[in-house]
Parts: sequence; C-alpha cells; structure tokens
Amino acid sequence: TATVPAGDTVIDVDETTLEDGSVLTTAGSDPETVLVTAGDTTATTDDGYISDGVITGTVYNDENNNGIQDAGELGLPGVDVVITDVNNVEQTVTTDANGDWTATVPAGDTVIDVDETTLEDGSVLTTAGSDPETVTAIAGDTTATTDDGYISDGVITGTVYNDENGNGIQDAGELGLPGVDVVITDVNNVEQTVTTDANGDWTATVPAGDTVIDVDETTLEDGSVLTTAGSDPETVLVTAGDTTATTDDGYISDGVITGTVYNDENNNGIQDAGELGLPGVDVVITDVNNVEQTVTTDANGDWTATVPAGDTVIDVDETTLEDGSVLTTAGSDPETVLVTAGDTTATTDDGYNVPVNTGTLSGVVFNDENNNGIQDAGELGCQELMS
Repeated sequence: TATVPAGDTVIDVDETTLEDGSVLTTAGSDPETVLVTAGDTTATTDDGYISDGVITGTVYNDENNNGIQDAGELGLPGVDVVITDVNNVEQTVTTDANGDWTATVPAGDTVIDVDETTLEDGSVLTTAGSDPETVTAIAGDTTATTDDGYISDGVITGTVYNDENGNGIQDAGELGLPGVDVVITDVNNVEQTVTTDANGDWTATVPAGDTVIDVDETTLEDGSVLTTAGSDPETVLVTAGDTTATTDDGYISDGVITGTVYNDENNNGIQDAGELGLPGVDVVITDVNNVEQTVTTDANGDWTATVPAGDTVIDVDETTLEDGSVLTTAGSDPETVLVTAGDTTATTDDGYNVPVNTGTLSGVVFNDENNNGIQDAGELGCQELMS
C-alpha cells in the first residue's frame, strides 16, 4: 500500500527482486497506470508471476545401438537422474516403470545428469550429447530433455569343431560339432547354457564385462581331447553393443590303431627277416562304443583303422587264414588296446605258423612182357606209393 497525491499514478513491480526467471501471468498488470482519487483508496490490478518450469526425460534400453528409442525398446525403470537447477540446487528423481522422469525447477539453465551407477554394470550411452545435458527451463512451460539411450549387453560367439589332424586350426573339411553344451558365466556370475548348432556354432547375449566360456566336455564324445591350447575355459571381455568372438574350440576324439599279420615260419613269435606279411586277412575291430568294423591286411600284411578313443578289441578273423594256421604270438589275438585321441596306437603283431602245402606221388612198376613201354592187359605189376 502507498499514499500518493491524487492523479495518474504508475505502478511498476521491480522484477529484479523476484526469483530469477519469473514471468508475469496477469496481462497488463505491470506496469500499470491508475487514477488516484483524493481521500479514497484505489486498488490496482493484482500482479501474478510464475517462476517454475517442468522438465521431463526418458532413459531407455537402446537394444540395437542406433541412438533412437525404436518400437519395442523398453524404458529402464529405477534409474536415478540428478537435476541441478539455475540456483545450483540439486534434486534426484527416479525413472518410473516406463523409464520416464519429471522434475519441477526454477526457470533457467538446468543440468540433467543420469546417475550411471544406478544402471546395469557396463552400460554405454548411445545417444551422443544427451548426458549430461543442459536445458533452459521456461517458467510455466514443460521442457523435454533429450532421451537417454543406453546399451548394457553384448553378444559373444564361438565354434566347437572336430580337429581331425590335431593341429589346433579348423581346416577345410573339418566339421563343427553339433549338440555340444557351452556354459556361459557373465560378469554378474549368472550362468546360462547354450548349445552348438548343426555347424558347431553358438551365440549368447550377456551383460558387458568379463565373461567365462566353458565347453561342457561331458557332452562331447568320450575321450575327446582339446587341441586349441587355452581356448577352454576362456575369459573374454564383452563390450556393450558389440559382438565379441571367442577362440574356436577344437577337439579330437578319434585315434588310429595299426597292426600286422605275418607268417611266423620258424614259430618263434617274432617276425624275423624274410618272414612275410599275410595279405587278405580280415581283422575285426570293436570300438569303445561296441561298434564293429572290418579291415583287411594289405600286400605286406599291415592294417590300419580309425576309431574313437577308448578300449578297443582287435580280433583276427582266422577263417580268412589258410586252414591249419596256428597263432604263435601268445595273447596277441584277440587283444584289447587303449586308443588315445589324436595318437596312433600299435597293436601286437599277430604271427601265425602257416602249414606248408604237401602233395602225393604215385606210380606203377610192371612187367613189360612185350617190351612196348605200355602196361598191356595181362602184364602184371607191383604198385608202390612214392612220396
């Protein structure tokens, strides 16, 4: 209230004494000229001001890492956002179930900063320049900030394959191993198991950070041996938004067995110089999985077979030897050997004493009465067996 002489009087609110950013809401009320009447009280128009504004924003999971909240990309709930207003006063708001937040602040420059410690470990900002961000809050208005996209997961891939030659490299023709389980332990110590596909490949999505990959070797063929040193188990650093390839895991599960079948002429159980191998002899191989195969000795009496690692039975099919052949190498047939994956295992040579073929000679001694060189009717003789 003020006492003034009668007459036109100007009323002007000193807006420097209002909160920064205050905005007049009563149009025409300031400044205002009123006619003061002597002895009377004259009311001026009330002056309304607003000094606060509203700011809003969203924090979301940018799954495809493109910096845009696409359809299906969900907001991240429970994320703290620190708001520092024009007066340097801080407040913290938390995103709702949809990843949205809102705050009321004085008009003026306002800093918005997502508290990334409240995001999943390893989360990476995908919306460049959106955090921290300064916006000007306008008194009486709602100001939208830039949405904050984050990606916290990465993808890891790998292959499990049959390293037939045991050289630690997946060469042309070496096939992947399907149906093998791979146990993935992420940075939060959460396990998941993935299974190799028809090509031996696998993939997994995990949070960013150190991740352990461990092939479950119980799901490989018995006796399988790792050929790629250091590849299993393996720890890799997964980067949010990226695909990280692990070291391929090569395994060899087969071994080779060899042997010889020979003619032990002197019956001493040793293949001496000059004692030849026996060609065309069948050898029946029964592997650790009870699967049979038959191989045949070559021109030198040698044979070879590829089988899974493990106990393997070798049995010469003696019906394919010459009748009367006798084994001279005690314990060599049948024989059980332990086949080692990736190695060649020599079995005991099988010596057989093969009988020498004999024939029968016969003839007739007769009285050649007429001296014509032919045993004619009536010419008697004495038959004698000669050998």
